[in-house]
Amino acid sequence: MFGPALPFLREELNLSYTLGGLHTTSLAMGMISASIVTPHLASRFGRPTLLKGGGIGQALGAVLLITGRSPVHTMLATLVSGFCGGLVVMMVQAVLSDSHGEQRATALSEANIGAAIASTLAPLFVGGLHGLNFGWRSAYLVGIACLVSLSIYFPNQAAGGQQNLSQELTENLTGGKPHHASTLPALFWLYWIVIFLVIAIEWSLLIWGADYLGQAVGMSKSTAAMIISLFYLATVVARIIGSRLTLRTTSKTILMASLILSLAAFPLLWISESKGLSIFALILGGLGVSNLYPMTMAAALGAAPQLADLASARIYLGLGTSVLVSPLLLGYLADYMGIQNAYGFIPGLIVVALGLLLASTKVRTR
Repeated sequence: MFGPALPFLREELNLSYTLGGLHTTSLAMGMISASIVTPHLASRFGRPTLLKGGGIGQALGAVLLITGRSPVHTMLATLVSGFCGGLVVMMVQAVLSDSHGEQRATALSEANIGAAIASTLAPLFVGGLHGLNFGWRSAYLVGIACLVSLSIYFPNQAAGGQQNLSQELTENLTGGKPHHASTLPALFWLYWIVIFLVIAIEWSLLIWGADYLGQAVGMSKSTAAMIISLFYLATVVARIIGSRLTLRTTSKTILMASLILSLAAFPLLWISESKGLSIFALILGGLGVSNLYPMTMAAALGAAPQLADLASARIYLGLGTSVLVSPLLLGYLADYMGIQNAYGFIPGLIVVALGLLLASTKVRTR
């Protein structure tokens, strides 16, 4: 909900784009912090406590956000939400992995499709309820009620697990035993840079998309927030298609096609002054962007199959670092040159990512 709610928050608190971007930075810091301390917390308190406590903590972060009257207050809210949301995600992934065994890949894939569907509903709640004069904060009240209810009534046995979570997460985050980053091949690090770039592309659109439609295209804040849901809907469709295509072709081929589709969408969004054309470009961008991260992650893991744990930890670091930096950088540029001009750097990121993918073919051959 935060991306669609950000234009309302910026207007109320008179925030610059840079200060708006700092909210995403604090969110990313919470996520990264959660990944560091979760093994110790899980060892001491167990899965059920972390899952339920994380849900209630994320609801608390939402309360802090909608009651915040200063940037310090609201940035603390996103920090809490990022940390507690990270706990929930990691616990859910661990429980699904244990519960479904060899079918864990299918379960996790379907969970991500479910998350994309929920993300489609979030902007509709924010923009729709605000348009009905209930205010954008009422959308957060719905989310808070759901989180608290699930956290209270979720059965403890469903949150249990057969494996030692502390050991499992420690192995995932550290590689199980001491390794040096230099043991990962050059091909992996090429894909790592691509991951950094594609997360920057995706999050720049997610966080600033509603602001862009309002400032550059001239939509009202309520309409812009609801239009963002079309991007999420396109993401759901594209991820379902992508999961089927993996049975017929390689992740690298899907990634290349997704980048080309994104390259066609973003300049169209950038230069368009028509609302209809902008909406079309946004949907096209959703179709292109949706599979960038999962396919790059698959390609990177395939470059170092014997070091999957270490590679996974480094991939997560790249994701968190990109979330930490990219929305803030775009917000900083928007303050100095306007959000429409700032969005012009996104096609450049796509071109660089395409170049690195082409370079990866030569590296793999060598």
